[in-house]
Amino acid sequence: MLVDVWTYSGGGSRTIAIDKHGDIYIQVEAAPYNLEKIDSDGNKIWTHVVDYMSLNDFATDSNGYSYLVGRTPALITRIDPDGNRVQVWDDVNEEYIDWEYDLTDSKNCCVIDSNGDCICAGSGGEHVKKVDINRNKVWGLSLNFTSRGMAIDLNNNTFVGIGSTVYKILADGTQDWSYTFTDDPASAGLAVDSDGSVFSGIELNKVNKLDSSGSLEWTYTEDTAGVSTRAMAIAVNTDDLIYVGWDAQRVNKLDKSGNQIWYHVLGGSNNVRSIAVVPHVIYAGSFNDKTHKVFEAITGAFYRKTNTGWVRLQAQRLDDSGLSNEWVNHQPSRII
Repeated sequence: MLVDVWTYSGGGSRTIAIDKHGDIYIQVEAAPYNLEKIDSDGNKIWTHVVDYMSLNDFATDSNGYSYLVGRTPALITRIDPDGNRVQVWDDVNEEYIDWEYDLTDSKNCCVIDSNGDCICAGSGGEHVKKVDINRNKVWGLSLNFTSRGMAIDLNNNTFVGIGSTVYKILADGTQDWSYTFTDDPASAGLAVDSDGSVFSGIELNKVNKLDSSGSLEWTYTEDTAGVSTRAMAIAVNTDDLIYVGWDAQRVNKLDKSGNQIWYHVLGGSNNVRSIAVVPHVIYAGSFNDKTHKVFEAITGAFYRKTNTGWVRLQAQRLDDSGLSNEWVNHQPSRII
């Protein structure tokens, strides 16, 4: 059973991330693409006004610290959980300054590794670049074309979709493998599971699964009655089940073998641009600048919030009364 819980109209179409407290970070689909933080009930906590650059993408870690990457100027900057720019000490001028790193070239997307370092990808001589938490460049890698999507696995290996090719880059910046799709260019949808397999959304209604060695394992084709659609956003939950956001406000869930479990049509008429999941909750952002929260009541493990933390309950099926926060596990399955 799928239940539409709320729709937040303040923004959220470009990127969605979730911290360990269950708060949601969204990027508004209007220049300069401000960053907003909302709680799990859909209430705005703060807006970080990005009036110092045009924001292309952001990534948020489990503690609520975010990296913002953009163009004009091409910067990385760091935001704290309260929505303020992180300050660092400048030994030369003996004063605190904003945490910034000059990228030289525009970057379109970014991820955060387990060390809190930022890996970003885009255009320029070094299409993929890693910058550590102390504002030092760790490595840069020159590939081809402009990146369209990124994901990172549990071992800090990065996956980048550039043109019609998906690249796997090891934690030390070495390219491991690449796979080129011959039928369609890769779209922005990219995600990785706990085994290191990567899911890439492409044109003509398809999602492909590549194993950890870069071999094609399966292709899922969305049945849209002959209408072309794209897998714009992909997320993977703790059970390695796949959630895909498509054009026309459609979200579906696939099993590990690429079979559809269900599909759900959100309100509105615009395509799904971003998606993030925690157990039994799906957040989807759309081009019409709305963020949707959908509750998935299924048979499985559920959690109850107590004074000492989250307690696992026996397997059961929740009805609509289970929509209260005390029955939802707010621990994130993965930072997207």
